[in-house]
Amino acid sequence: MLATLAGAAQAQQGPGLADLLAMLPQLQRDRPPWMIFAYADFRAVEAAAGIVPPLAETAVGGAADSFETWPEDRQEAWRFAMRRLLAMPRDLLIHTQWVGRAPVPLVYALGVDWFAIDRVIVVGDQPQVTVLAGDGPLTDDETLAWSDLRLRGFARVERDGVPVWHRFDDDIRAIQLTDEDMRSDPFDGDVMAAMRMALAAAADWVPGREGGVAVITENWADLDAVLAMRSGDAAALTTAPLLLPMIEAARQIPGVDPRPVQAWAMELSLLAMGNAPGMATLLDMLAGSDGQIDLDEALAQSEAGAADRTPLPAYPLALFVDLQAGSDQVNAILLPYADRGDADAAAASLGRALADWVPAGSTHGPLVAEVGGAVETLVVDAPALAGPVALGFLALTGERPTDAQRAALDADAAGNAGAIAIAAVRYPMPSAGGAEPERAGRVIHTWHAAILARSFDVLAVE
Repeated sequence: MLATLAGAAQAQQGPGLADLLAMLPQLQRDRPPWMIFAYADFRAVEAAAGIVPPLAETAVGGAADSFETWPEDRQEAWRFAMRRLLAMPRDLLIHTQWVGRAPVPLVYALGVDWFAIDRVIVVGDQPQVTVLAGDGPLTDDETLAWSDLRLRGFARVERDGVPVWHRFDDDIRAIQLTDEDMRSDPFDGDVMAAMRMALAAAADWVPGREGGVAVITENWADLDAVLAMRSGDAAALTTAPLLLPMIEAARQIPGVDPRPVQAWAMELSLLAMGNAPGMATLLDMLAGSDGQIDLDEALAQSEAGAADRTPLPAYPLALFVDLQAGSDQVNAILLPYADRGDADAAAASLGRALADWVPAGSTHGPLVAEVGGAVETLVVDAPALAGPVALGFLALTGERPTDAQRAALDADAAGNAGAIAIAAVRYPMPSAGGAEPERAGRVIHTWHAAILARSFDVLAVE
């Protein structure tokens, strides 16, 4: 699978979405995260907006082309393009608007130049694991030595043969402390925080990949789990066997650039609001009483908007992907199924629902028509997907499947290959002119806002 995905993105030398997902371990947490993962590709955002990135954020060090030497209107065009992104933690999103305006460039505060970072993936909520990836090395010993890391309280150690810069005890937030570069560091946010930053070559995890990675965590246990993935001594992300073929399936949407601009995945229990009989029982079983979802409110909202809608066959998780296709943007939802018939029914139903969907409070009618777009559906056969789908449902109960359960589920699913349902909205990139230009990615932004408001009822299940 990884070889296939690597071939689909030959121009990309550093690790991409599939590579980064395969690097990540299953974190030990008391409750599931809001998003299974969140991913963004800065270079894909720039390419979609027709922007050539600078070589570095600052001219210090001899960079021939740096962001700080750009005129303000060119800098602002870059910042505006970055507003397409939403699949990142709050502090990283804020930092995309802070580049060129922070008290000091990131390379001083962290030892890594902002424009050396090509992609980022995050798993977990608080604490979270962030992996920064570059097509080239993210830093070098000389840069780290003259950066402000030691002045900010960081020390360097070797961890499993990898250099790590760290400060504070695990998961500490030093509310009453400050340092001069705190506002320039997107991993501090509003307060100084514990941090472990491991710097290594991408090939340590993904043989054949060039470039570098920085693994950033708030405690040693999470960092050790990511480092252990290099030798296979840590449990892989439980949902990886589902997500990897779904990423490949997204690339089969006609005409799209194989590099996702951004992507994230969420579990059924956060999406499947519906009014079908038994829905409350299903959600109660999956969500329990952990406060993730107000069942009564969710069901009341969905009854009003989905009464005439065909609920979807149940799915363990959904993948949301923002792609570019020439001058069009393509925002897609992918759902995995153990049965091709279920996938066919889901794609058709979801396609109709997205075409008719009106955001809560809108007076403009269906969103797809408002943006001048059209809905496309596709079903992609996925060999051996049925077993991972069954394991995905088991994971929703909070249980970690045993080896015996895995073997039994694989045996039961052996005669059913599985398939992936895709419904996508293709619509033109907005014009860059005007006093208040519309940012790209409006459809996926609106979906995200509706999910937060518990009003995205197109993903209701039977």
